[in-house]
Amino acid sequence: MNETKKVSRRKYTAEFTAEVALEAMQENQTLSELCSKYQLNPNRIS
Repeated sequence: MNETKKVSRRKYTAEFTAEVALEAMQENQTLSELCSKYQLNPNRIS
């Protein structure tokens, strides 16, 4: 029988989400830079 490992979704705190959102709205960094900095997929920021 083939066993598969269940991968749980990452949960982000409200503080983390607010920090990322504020930086994204300031437009001081590109989307790619923010993704690298916070290790997020671009779909999570845009």
